[in-house]
Amino acid sequence: PIREGDKKEVAIGFVRGCQPPDWDTLVLKEEARLREEMHRLRYVACTRARDWLVVPVPPATEPVGDFWHDVAKDLAMPSPDLMTLDIAPSDVPQLWSPPEGPAGEMPPELAGFETRRAALLAAGIAATPLPVPVREDAARESPPAVEPPEFVGRAIGAFVHRLLELADIAEPESVRRIAPALAPAFPLSREAVSRAEAQAEAALALPVMREAARAAQLFREIPISYLEEDRLLEGICDLAFEDESGWVVVDYKTEAITEDQVMAQASHHAAQLRRYARGLALASGSHQSRRFVIFTSLGRQVAV
Repeated sequence: PIREGDKKEVAIGFVRGCQPPDWDTLVLKEEARLREEMHRLRYVACTRARDWLVVPVPPATEPVGDFWHDVAKDLAMPSPDLMTLDIAPSDVPQLWSPPEGPAGEMPPELAGFETRRAALLAAGIAATPLPVPVREDAARESPPAVEPPEFVGRAIGAFVHRLLELADIAEPESVRRIAPALAPAFPLSREAVSRAEAQAEAALALPVMREAARAAQLFREIPISYLEEDRLLEGICDLAFEDESGWVVVDYKTEAITEDQVMAQASHHAAQLRRYARGLALASGSHQSRRFVIFTSLGRQVAV
């Protein structure tokens, strides 16, 4: 404080090089925020065009910012809907509009534009199919599920699936190594954890899983989505791999059924696996498949 008569004043100054803690981090965060804001502004600018988006491309000698750089990269790609105009800075391009009467001809560089525009508009207003879970769609043609004598709950099923997803498929004993690390994420008793561990290890020892271990390419917990008539089917396939004859699709079921219920329950799940196989066929072009349900509580695989 500096006393000057009866009035008190505070002298404020700046010291060169004096910066708050983490200054460089704060600068990077602010620059990232500004880039994100510029990206949003560029998106708004590009998506408000109805028919034509006119983007200025200044000469390389001009000092310009990077506002249009991302757009300019796309403009460098060939496209039937892209037209480059070599104009002076003061020129205003006169976009073509069809003259009245039959004599009007469209410039060659715009041939087909109206057709493509109409197709894009029609696609934009078409109703988007609502997603339907594969399991729900399969239930339309599946025989009723059997009633297991024991209800095991979803947590143990989720834990078994997680073990089978992450274990070394070529080494069933690997389940024992990863189970202690994964178990705390699931609300299960020690007895339930041990049961799930034993089920996963037994499943990995089944013949179809031994085939999967030898496959050159396999997928675990693979999302599948495809259009079937007016439905967008979506699901998660537990395991899929290719052999010399086509796709092999495997689905794990953890319900605690009995031996005499196996075939009936496998029939109930068959339609679900057929849909997974169809999705894989549409994506790959390979239409041959074998499909298996693994009942982990029994250590059984069943072809469906």
